[in-house]
Amino acid sequence: MRIEPWIIYALLAIFSWGLWGFVSKLVLERASWASIIIYNLLGSSIILLAYMFSQGPPRLPVGTTAMFAVLSGVLGAVGTTCFMLSLSGGRASIIVPLTSVYPVVTVALSVLILGDVLSLRHAAGIAFAIIAVALLSYD
Repeated sequence: MRIEPWIIYALLAIFSWGLWGFVSKLVLERASWASIIIYNLLGSSIILLAYMFSQGPPRLPVGTTAMFAVLSGVLGAVGTTCFMLSLSGGRASIIVPLTSVYPVVTVALSVLILGDVLSLRHAAGIAFAIIAVALLSYD
């Protein structure tokens, strides 16, 4: 049985993000959210440099694609900042599951704007995910 590479990457993303939320909470007990974001940028730069050494520099988009790429970065930074602010004032066991429901926004926009089709099974999965997050986040 062959496992598709995207599944491996998705599982690694889940594991990495899970550790990221936990480690961020540990660090927030000793440092400000702004300093953590600076170190996050440093860590991201290390990954980018490793990629560039192994694959060569990426081809940078121009025009509208570049604009959306910058917007993606801004939105990611806003989300990370808000996540850190939330995590600095609350419990990781509540905040991390609560913020993990963000894919619902992506799915809704993909259906409304990109024309993606949501099957009944997918809709049920989203509903169950929201219920699970609510149960995990309820104190």
